[in-house]
Amino acid sequence: MDANEGPDLLSPAWWDAAVEAWNASGHTAHLARFGTAVFRLSDAPAPGIWMHWDSHGRVERRPGGRRDDPDFSATRQDWIDFFAGRFGYGMGVLRFKIRFRGPVRRVLPYTRGINAFARVCRSLL
Repeated sequence: MDANEGPDLLSPAWWDAAVEAWNASGHTAHLARFGTAVFRLSDAPAPGIWMHWDSHGRVERRPGGRRDDPDFSATRQDWIDFFAGRFGYGMGVLRFKIRFRGPVRRVLPYTRGINAFARVCRSLL
């Protein structure tokens, strides 16, 4: 998979494509009621991308969120590896490839859903 095809990985255009792919995937229930989270590149000055999953698991980009919303950050290469399926969310956090700040109790039940989101987005790499 070439991370240089299509929209630039983790750019707003890439996230817009991820929103479309996820909402059409049939897997939205995995992240129903997840709420809002921010995804950041730790090795680039780009602002974080705020995403919100509703009560049905449909996602949309948002301009911001709350300070206590889950905050995920990783290097560009670690995000590529995660979305490519080289490691799952749980192992990414345990290996410090994905850094997480926020309420663990809010995210833990959605580990499978976050991995499902990555699988759906794999086609966008």
